Amino acid sequence: MIVIHGDDQIASRNYFIETRTKTISLGRQIIALDGGKLTLTDLLLSLQTMSLFQETPAVFIENFFSSRPGREKKLILDYLVTHQDCEIYIWESKNVSLHIKSFSSPVSRVFDLPKYVYQFLDSFSRESLAKSLQYTAPEQIFALTVGQIRKLLLFKLGKGNFPSWQSAKLARQSADFSLDILKTSYLGLLDIDYRQKTSASPFNLGFALELWVSKL
Repeated sequence: MIVIHGDDQIASRNYFIETRTKTISLGRQIIALDGGKLTLTDLLLSLQTMSLFQETPAVFIENFFSSRPGREKKLILDYLVTHQDCEIYIWESKNVSLHIKSFSSPVSRVFDLPKYVYQFLDSFSRESLAKSLQYTAPEQIFALTVGQIRKLLLFKLGKGNFPSWQSAKLARQSADFSLDILKTSYLGLLDIDYRQKTSASPFNLGFALELWVSKL
C-alpha cells in the first residue's frame, strides 16, 4: 500500500495518474474507488476480484484519509494497518502524515512544495514569486495565494478559528497591510481568475501574478 499525498497537489496527482496509467499499460486490471464513499465490503470485494489470468487487481483510492470519520472508516483503517502488503494506491489532496502515523514505513510518497512557495506566501515578495514559478505550476501558486489572502482578511476582521502558531504568523503579516488593501488585493485575484477562465487576459497566469504582487 502506498499513500500519495502532500501540499504539492499537482505533483502528487500527476504521480498518482502516471502510476495508474503505467499499471494499465502493463495489462493489469485496476479498480478505482471513491474514498469518501468507501465501505469495507467494497474494499474486500475489490481485493478479492480475480482477472482472467488469476491476478488480483491494483486498487486506486482517492481521498480516503481526509474523508469524514465514522464506523466504516475505522473498520477500513483497522484492515489497512494489518494488510499493508496489498497493492493499494491512495491519493490525498493534502498532506495526511498525521493520519498514517500508525502505519509502518515506507507507506507514503510525500510531495512537498518548494521552500520558495512558503517564502512567497509569508512575504508576497516578487523575488520569492519568481523563484516559486521556476519550480511550481502557477495554478498551484495562485490557489495558495487566494487562500492566504482569505486567511489574512479573516484574521484582520477578527474572524476565523486559527491555531496559535498560525495566528502569530498571520498577526505579523497582516500588520503590513490595511484592511482596504487586503480587500482590493482579494478582488484583484478574483479578477485574474475570471480573466484566465474566460481567456480575457492578455497575460499568462504567472505574469498576471507578478503584476498583482507589484501592486501590493
